Amino acid sequence: MDRLPSELLVEILHCIPISSCKAARLTSRAFNAILSKRTFGILTSFVDPLAAEATLTSLSRDLNRRRRSIWSPRCNVPDGLPVVEPFLLALWAGLRGEPWVPSRHPGAGRRLTIAGLQKGLDRADMTEAVLREALFRYALYLSYLAPDDGPTPHAWVFDFLLHREAAGYGLEIDPCVGMEMGAPMFAQWDGSSGNDAVEVKE
Repeated sequence: MDRLPSELLVEILHCIPISSCKAARLTSRAFNAILSKRTFGILTSFVDPLAAEATLTSLSRDLNRRRRSIWSPRCNVPDGLPVVEPFLLALWAGLRGEPWVPSRHPGAGRRLTIAGLQKGLDRADMTEAVLREALFRYALYLSYLAPDDGPTPHAWVFDFLLHREAAGYGLEIDPCVGMEMGAPMFAQWDGSSGNDAVEVKE
């Protein structure tokens, strides 16, 4: 299928269910390039704070799609929340339609950084604060859709928030969850959702 025109591949791949995108992306580089934007399309919209808030507010009111207990769509972004590399890689793939590849130039970094993202996408507006908010709001979005009794790979974001608040009150807490736990939250989520009464955590 790699020999088919890219326009035809796009039409074919857009017919597969979203839950199959992750597996299809592993099939070939052409498939991965086409499906990256679709897989991370929602994620890229969270760079715009107004679009992110509108998405979260709408979903928070949809009792048929979201879980029973949720954080408020307007809760504050925790200071110091790490902007992890898996998030940057997913954002790059969503905006460029292709995975980030380290430069072969001598001395070039082997990891994608915020500065590297800004330069590669020509987006100086994507500051650390903007990306931190996008990461946090996207984690909120995933938490709304996660089943009440299912796995929550985005939970490390809220562990960080709770640990920070506990420290602010002088409580003893365990070290924060390792940031390498952030990687799974940027895979395609395909779980079901709950449909119960509202309970918002402020």
